Amino acid sequence: MMTNAVEVEEEEVISPAIEKQRRERALAIVKKAVRNSLIRLNNKDVAHRLLPGLWATAVNTLIACFDVKDVMKILTNRAAALAHAAENADVPAFDLSGSQLARYAKEVATAGQAISDAIDEIIPLLEKEGLDDRLPESVLDCAIYLLEASWGPVHLRRAMVEQVSTFLSGKAASALFMEPIEQIKIKQEHEHHQPEVEPKPQEAPPMPARGEKLVRVFSDYRLEGTKGEWAYAIHKSGPGSAEELHMMKGEASDSNGRSTPLVAIVEALKAVSHENPATVIIVETCHEFVLKGMEGIGDERLAFRHDKEAPLWRDFDALTHGRDIRYRSIQPNLSEYLQHACDMVMKRGVSKLL
Repeated sequence: MMTNAVEVEEEEVISPAIEKQRRERALAIVKKAVRNSLIRLNNKDVAHRLLPGLWATAVNTLIACFDVKDVMKILTNRAAALAHAAENADVPAFDLSGSQLARYAKEVATAGQAISDAIDEIIPLLEKEGLDDRLPESVLDCAIYLLEASWGPVHLRRAMVEQVSTFLSGKAASALFMEPIEQIKIKQEHEHHQPEVEPKPQEAPPMPARGEKLVRVFSDYRLEGTKGEWAYAIHKSGPGSAEELHMMKGEASDSNGRSTPLVAIVEALKAVSHENPATVIIVETCHEFVLKGMEGIGDERLAFRHDKEAPLWRDFDALTHGRDIRYRSIQPNLSEYLQHACDMVMKRGVSKLL
């Protein structure tokens, strides 16, 4: 007797360790996008509205991806996990009205849009890694991570309660949250310092912090026998339409064309190593193989790193650690101003361009 076979599709079982790894990876990608949004916020003069703008972005992302009832459940769940005490718990919120309130609302909306635009840019990466379904809660968790440390848990819970109340009133939109007039202060660890027996000698005042910029680096090289020539052109742009252009040319011993382009990029990274750590640095070259050892993780990247270049790779890793570095393989185009500048430096040298 024949029987009909019934195929049962089993659900994929993900181990807790893999689940944690995916959640942390998605959150790390979102945090990086939020850091990158600071340039947009500075250019729009709304960097001071980062926190309420981020909260608005988190809520709007949840609304776009989930039913309102589910959003309320998520917010209620996160609110229950917050601490019930904070040093600024009794601090009131800003009380604005009239033109001040209108300006505040406009700035928060502008900041929220800038942050949303930065987050939109990472969606292809999340999709590529199969993490796009984690976007809404990752944005929320990123907001909670930053806001709890700044607003404090009591005021963050107030933001969640006010948002749920807005939903219950029948309005499926983010509520305008009024920040506390005082935020959490970072505690100084004076108790860990021993008192000075003798006064310290007078020191020079610290240099002012450098603002964030967008930095583009283009590098090129050419090989002649056992010697390589390299050059780079760096363009920096920042708030207030500030711009800088830097160029450099050099030589390196090289028999196979591998170390010269790497030297160029390492020297370029040295030239921008003093910039704000949050500055975005984009490294561009027309030679895609040069980037193989820089991108990726683990064995995928190490396969393109030769032992003879080990000192250069150590310098590269030290210069890129903790920085937002992006890599682009582009087509040759001398009408593009950085490529043209680099080409002229290669041909004439820096001094002859002045």
